[in-house]
Amino acid sequence: MNTSYQKWLNDITPSLIDEEDAISLPHEIELQSLWYQGAFGLVFQTTNGLPVKIEYLGEWNHGAGPDFLECIVTLNGEEKRGAIELDLSPAHWEIHQHSTNPTFDNVILHVSFTDTHKTTFCRNSQHHDIPQVKISPEILKKALGVKINSKPETIPGFCAEEFQQWSKSDVQLLIKEASQHRLQKKASKLGKQIEAIGLSETMWQGLASTLGYRPNQLGMRLLSQRVKAKELTQYKDPKTHLAILLGISQFLSPDLHSRAPEDTQNYLNYLWDEWWKKRRVYELIPSRNIPWKMYGQRPVNHPHRRVASLAILCQCLPQIVNAIEMPNPQRLLELKDTLCGETDDFWSHHFTLTSARSKKKMKLFGEDKFKELLNNFIIPIWYIQDQEAAFAFYSKIRSHSRNSEVRKALGRLFPHHPAQADLSKFSYQQQGLQQLYRDFCLKSGCLQCPFPKLNTPVTYD
Repeated sequence: MNTSYQKWLNDITPSLIDEEDAISLPHEIELQSLWYQGAFGLVFQTTNGLPVKIEYLGEWNHGAGPDFLECIVTLNGEEKRGAIELDLSPAHWEIHQHSTNPTFDNVILHVSFTDTHKTTFCRNSQHHDIPQVKISPEILKKALGVKINSKPETIPGFCAEEFQQWSKSDVQLLIKEASQHRLQKKASKLGKQIEAIGLSETMWQGLASTLGYRPNQLGMRLLSQRVKAKELTQYKDPKTHLAILLGISQFLSPDLHSRAPEDTQNYLNYLWDEWWKKRRVYELIPSRNIPWKMYGQRPVNHPHRRVASLAILCQCLPQIVNAIEMPNPQRLLELKDTLCGETDDFWSHHFTLTSARSKKKMKLFGEDKFKELLNNFIIPIWYIQDQEAAFAFYSKIRSHSRNSEVRKALGRLFPHHPAQADLSKFSYQQQGLQQLYRDFCLKSGCLQCPFPKLNTPVTYD
């Protein structure tokens, strides 16, 4: 009898390795760790016979999507930049549905560790062919003898050893200069924006971008461009601001109240009634809808809440503009107290339009967000007016948390430097580290990086 089980067994038999050569593959995360150490080497050949050289191993993705981001490879003499995906088997590209997931469209190389002896095709959702590399059993056996380190934020760069010889003052000066370079670039960009649309609208868009958690920064900026601050503030009722912004965002519907707790139904009905009056003027056609990402983030960063916060903080825009027109530490401290002190009966206790009321009160605009607003908008605009005063204030702002880019910069450039703990205590230092990382680590693979110039050849051994 030819059972389904027998058919499945027949299907997988060609992929089995002879018992004497059998390799017990570890968990995929361990293979990723070995790959990130360069344990499999840097030079390969694709299944089509093309030479491949890994110029930059990229950054280990901590979220959804391809395993390694921002990679650089040379394929048949042509440089390519993008992501690298590792799978146990070449067939897993299809099994895991990467071929239909746009998140994997920027993959430039697919690496697998078992050879099924079958022809496999690797294409993305745009039907572009993705080069494949299969790690040979010989390389795999050798690599599995390598001690696997714990998952790092990044791998040390070849410049790390030289930087370790630099004095603390020299390293801090380098970071300061990188920070000033970054500040100058932001100031130049914002200066052009102010010239084009004015200071008030520039800060309105800046406030929106600041409120947008990473996946929705574009959406928040688009929203602030769809309805200008000047247009929104003509309505005196703050709830009208809420209704317009939530409506444009497509977050309101006539039956929304039926999916919400009873104690919020009147509030939602009110918002819908307000939006209905303005809908004809502001509603977007489907092809122009704002692309929101509703998943993969903390509840406090939900787009409903971020859009509502923008609407509520709209009334603070005049104070933001006044503080920038006549900047000084006292004015900015007062602005911080105003923005961080804003509350709302509904949104200080709700994550979304239909969520249950939270007993814990939540900030609409926290201190970290205010520092983002300072770093990316207020101080750069001040820098246009008075570089010395702006940077003097900037250099005193402490920053206790580090984002992933700052951690990667420290791990790549200064992993063993004696002063590492003192290189990211202030906002300007973190901005400088990000600039160094973007200007050098992301623009060239370690093997070709000229920063700083090294006198000895380097390898990934």
